[in-house]
Amino acid sequence: AVCCYPCRAFFRRGVSQPLRCVSGLNMCRVDSNTRGNCKKCRFERCLGVGMKPELVNNRVKRKEREKIMVTKDYGKKEHEIPKRGDKTEETRLGNNTEERVQQVIESEHVINQLSSQILCKTEPLQTARNDTSFSSKNVQNIEHRDLPHHKGKEETNKVSVIKRHVTENNEVFQIDIESLVDTCFTEELESIKPNTLPFKKRRTVQQFEFVTLAITKNQNLNVHFTFEEEFRLHDLIVRRDHFYEEKLKYMLNKGPTIVNAIWEQTAQSIKKKEKITASEQHSDFSQECSRDLASSTYKDIFNEFRSLDSKIAQSCVYYSFPAAACLKMAMLDATKHIGLRNQTLFMGYSGQKYKELWDLYFPNMEHHQGIEMEDFAMFISPWARTLDDELFFRNTCTEVAQVLGSDLKLCVVYHTLLISSQPGNSPLVQNTSLRQLQMDLSLLLYRYLTTKHERDEAAKQAHSLIGMLDSLHRSGDIVMNRRIKMLPEEA
Repeated sequence: AVCCYPCRAFFRRGVSQPLRCVSGLNMCRVDSNTRGNCKKCRFERCLGVGMKPELVNNRVKRKEREKIMVTKDYGKKEHEIPKRGDKTEETRLGNNTEERVQQVIESEHVINQLSSQILCKTEPLQTARNDTSFSSKNVQNIEHRDLPHHKGKEETNKVSVIKRHVTENNEVFQIDIESLVDTCFTEELESIKPNTLPFKKRRTVQQFEFVTLAITKNQNLNVHFTFEEEFRLHDLIVRRDHFYEEKLKYMLNKGPTIVNAIWEQTAQSIKKKEKITASEQHSDFSQECSRDLASSTYKDIFNEFRSLDSKIAQSCVYYSFPAAACLKMAMLDATKHIGLRNQTLFMGYSGQKYKELWDLYFPNMEHHQGIEMEDFAMFISPWARTLDDELFFRNTCTEVAQVLGSDLKLCVVYHTLLISSQPGNSPLVQNTSLRQLQMDLSLLLYRYLTTKHERDEAAKQAHSLIGMLDSLHRSGDIVMNRRIKMLPEEA
């Protein structure tokens, strides 16, 4: 397979390592920007394009095999016994043996002469010899080492590469180079911090300070949040605000009287500090308009849904809409302290039409306290069929509000992830394209959390939010199908 150098190096290292997917689904997106997020999915992508683990270090393995074969062939030739009566073969083997012994003696003689010259010029030996802290155990009187020689040749005085004579003040000493190396290496190890690599790799790694520093601090590589990902979050915010502006225009065209009545009644209730009350007709009108418009236009407004089939995208938004309504209640609880006007902008009501209605019904109320779920009359108990449903809805909104807080980017990406997820009764639960979209948004959610928290805390919050998706879908079913309807007021 044809690949770049970073992927080649990653594949060579990953062959011998156990890898695990960060999300657990083995469907992470792998491209030039996100290839460092999940090693398991990147390794699977390498296998998918044709990279083979058995060919890693194949050149080194081939050289080792050739070396073993040469050694075996050489051993066979040495142990071959010439046939009886074959004088030519015996003469040839005898001549080769004599020539080989002669070459070994001459080569050893040359090596010893060069070694003696090199050792005489080496300054570390003189330093060690003059150093008073050098232990006397390293200075020993030993005999010369004799190299192999052949009969008939004069024995030659040889100096070992490991041990040599040093003459000073008419005294003869011999320095054990092996002991000297061990002493120097021990002193080097004592000066190194305790968290070191294994013995075989220690000297090599110590040459690179940044590698030792990374291993000592026990830190992992953390790829920073990219500019493209940051831009994607801002793009989601803008598109969400645009959707709410289009929704308000759609409702004004379909029922302007009902829209103005809802705004006027809400403003009066907030000014008088009373529960916000809306009739069943107004509530049904608002939910139907929002759900129909979202199902038909979400694919055209949000880029994340454009890769889906039109029918799949429409059904996806339709089934997830009740859970999104519950998420709005959680966001109101999380932002009640920032003021009514800032809370309205946080929820996405920042268009021109919203500004006109605000100036008409909420003049001089910018710093008024924000609203929460308890301010709505529809949530006065008993409002659901069972008390367990009410408590479940209340606890879910509270938990989601605590994790999201007043972080606008986190709320927007989590809202998009909630729309892409499906309740248990949806026929699109196992849809492959939707699962891929959920994986992409889940990764974006985790990546953004890493900019706010440590990696462990970010992973904990991401898993917590993803686990609350089913609870939000159940809460949406409670509001849509298990809520006690209010009777119309008598004239």
